[in-house]
Amino acid sequence: MSESPTTARAYRLRVYPSRAQRLVLGRLFGAARFVWNWALARRSDAYQADQSKLNWVALSREFTALRHAPETAWLAELPREPFNQVLRDQERAFANFFAQRAKYPRFRRRGAQASVRFTLDQRRTQV
Repeated sequence: MSESPTTARAYRLRVYPSRAQRLVLGRLFGAARFVWNWALARRSDAYQADQSKLNWVALSREFTALRHAPETAWLAELPREPFNQVLRDQERAFANFFAQRAKYPRFRRRGAQASVRFTLDQRRTQV
């Protein structure tokens, strides 16, 4: 008997967080922006140094060490799944750049639209 196909659905929700939740989300958005900018700087430096291309797996290994460093211990207080999604998103951005479908990825700044993704029950949910 064959398995029935599954349908992927996406839901976009507007949330009205409490003050405490806004603080946590603000920290999470800021940390995701930090990870994007850190990874972009690492990729750019590696490419300028010896034309090497870092993939998200190598950056994830480096980021694990960075999370546990004393000066960035605040990253370890937050869930790691959104950070993995940031590294995967950046991998896709560079794939689009090298395929000439997009411009070179830019550094993210505070005040721009912020979002993070979590994997819940093997489904991706955007917050």
